[in-house]
Amino acid sequence: MTDQDSQSPTSQTIEEQRYGSSRSASISGQVIVIGVVLVLVISGLYMWNQWRNESSPDVSISSAGFDRPNDSLLNFTIDVTRDDASRAAYCIVTALDYDKNEVGRREFVIPSGGEKTERFKVAIPTRARAVAGKEYGCSTEIPGYLDNSDT
Repeated sequence: MTDQDSQSPTSQTIEEQRYGSSRSASISGQVIVIGVVLVLVISGLYMWNQWRNESSPDVSISSAGFDRPNDSLLNFTIDVTRDDASRAAYCIVTALDYDKNEVGRREFVIPSGGEKTERFKVAIPTRARAVAGKEYGCSTEIPGYLDNSDT
């Protein structure tokens, strides 16, 4: 008598009752593995794209000084460098009080053309006495509310 002959239908029934008759047919292991691989690939592509866009900005800004003609105005001087001067850009600068709270903000558009590096003196109206200016950032993707190319 072989081992296969020793398994009677009653022993298979007991095993099926104890452990279940077959695997669940709802989701197979291959579908789960494919899903996880797709999520990892998409996440990797997204992270690479974000790194590529953030690691080399096409517009940079640096502070060149400021003066305060009165307590409600800060004249902030900045240098803006664009990789491609033929593209318009915009920058955001802020005025800060002694506690480093933002007390004024100005967004301004840099039209296309001109030099690669240009100096701007931006007047920032303030709601309290400002003691410093800060560069918030620049971009070549001009928001709709600043874009006046349609007018």
